[in-house]
Amino acid sequence: MAQGSLSPGPSEVAPVGAVPTSDDVPHTQQMKKNAPVAVAVAETEAEAEGERAGIPSRPSSPVAASKPKTHMEKRLGCPHYIRNCKMRCKQCGKFFTCRFCHDEWANETSFPHEFDRHDVDEMYCMLCERIGPVGKHCTHCFAEMARYYCDACHLFEGHPTKEVYHCDKCGICRVGQRGDYFHCDACGCCYTISSAKDHECFPRDYMVGPCPICLKDMFSSRAPCVPLACGHFVHRSCYISLVRKSIFTCPVCKKLFLRGEERKRWEHLRGVQIATTPVPEEYLEYRRQILCNECGHSFEARINFAGYQCTQCGSHNTRMT
Repeated sequence: MAQGSLSPGPSEVAPVGAVPTSDDVPHTQQMKKNAPVAVAVAETEAEAEGERAGIPSRPSSPVAASKPKTHMEKRLGCPHYIRNCKMRCKQCGKFFTCRFCHDEWANETSFPHEFDRHDVDEMYCMLCERIGPVGKHCTHCFAEMARYYCDACHLFEGHPTKEVYHCDKCGICRVGQRGDYFHCDACGCCYTISSAKDHECFPRDYMVGPCPICLKDMFSSRAPCVPLACGHFVHRSCYISLVRKSIFTCPVCKKLFLRGEERKRWEHLRGVQIATTPVPEEYLEYRRQILCNECGHSFEARINFAGYQCTQCGSHNTRMT
């Protein structure tokens, strides 16, 4: 099989200029009779090998095979990206449209591993169905694999309106226009220029790592992340799910992530709830050790089933220890 192609290998053809003899004629005729069978077997083996590597088989219809493919005829790619190629994972040797498709497949196998998008050499063109070096254009049909391509991340993005840029300091590609974002060296992350005036730096460790709610990566995630008042980050969708469940404390440090009037309202309602909750007489003499989630002060208080107020900072965000 020729390098970078799924077609069968070269046929046994006599050198140019060679004159066939009478002994060669029957052999040549026999080759012509067996040629269709040999080609069919070779194509079947090639398709089987391609399927094992994650490459779809060639179209069986001669009309479908000869019909030229363009970007407008079919929207190629996967549920995550629009692109006209697949990339080969060096660990398993299979082709996948993106790293997310690969990781979903790999997690269900006996050899779980992640797709290293920075270590990619080969790609499979979905238009001409050939293998070649990874790049923005196919080296065989010269078609464009995607509107945007990053040679560092090997990211292909063919969405007609989505803007993507590569940040050298982050080391990854991010969604948006480069001119709308700035990189904070203290945080080690990119933020919108509109938030630069009120930007508050957080330790890089708060952003790097899994989301404390869904346990999925945040730094290289395609989903947007938001900082809480305490500095910890979560996915925006996870933040919304917390608020809908009336959970207003950080899942990491247990501090309130409410700000301004919302925080004051929460403290007021919590204080009213504690003050109006009766305690049975048989429990009035019981005392418990309480820890304030806001200031870290530890104190002793009479038992109350509704909650406690910190004797140092006055917050009602407390818990028993």
